[in-house]
Amino acid sequence: IFSVGGVAASKESWCQFETEWGEVLRMFQVSQSHMKNFAHRRGEFEGWDEEKRSSFLGKLLQIMSVHVKFYVGAVLPIEDFHNLPQEKKEDLKNPYYACFQVCVHGIGIYAERNFPDAKVDMVFERRSTSKGLGGELFDRCVDSLDVGGRLGSITFGTNLHFIPLQAAALVAYELNHYRRGSGKMAETRWPMKELDKQMKRSGREDCFVFFDESTPQASYQHHKCRDKPQT
Repeated sequence: IFSVGGVAASKESWCQFETEWGEVLRMFQVSQSHMKNFAHRRGEFEGWDEEKRSSFLGKLLQIMSVHVKFYVGAVLPIEDFHNLPQEKKEDLKNPYYACFQVCVHGIGIYAERNFPDAKVDMVFERRSTSKGLGGELFDRCVDSLDVGGRLGSITFGTNLHFIPLQAAALVAYELNHYRRGSGKMAETRWPMKELDKQMKRSGREDCFVFFDESTPQASYQHHKCRDKPQT
């Protein structure tokens, strides 16, 4: 299951976010909040007991609660992508495109709704296949989306150099697990429950999209989802 997650805030908020997030990393003597390693107790997280794990993740979620203003994400089962008609697969190129466009569109909608006179600059994680394709897709989004005028620049970097990418990775990881589960918030992992509580408690918006076998043609659509993915 392929997933992309994102977080949005003002530049001022991100500056404070990076300071506080870095303090937590130093407190626990880790270089980054690598979710896969954290979940499986590998690498820097090897040997951590549950109390330490809960404390670490809880502090990160609290920082997100204070500074993140908008959450966005998309989840697409790779098998469903392969079952699309050939022309649709050629248009999308790979599962990354559908999820990428949903996230860019969602952020654009948020910016237009809340900051109509400003543009939003985006940072995506640099991967071997995403940098070139991402730049091309971003240009297409600027030209074709109804909120293209709200999109500013795009940058690619690593989780170590762009600290907010670690929060985005946390969102993507939890959305992926949520999609693999029952689709009921009460039965999902506690970090996803905490993210859901943050949004409900603060009145923040979220734009999460779940593609599945019943919506294979919905690659350009988005909807809000708080409690259950589309089925």
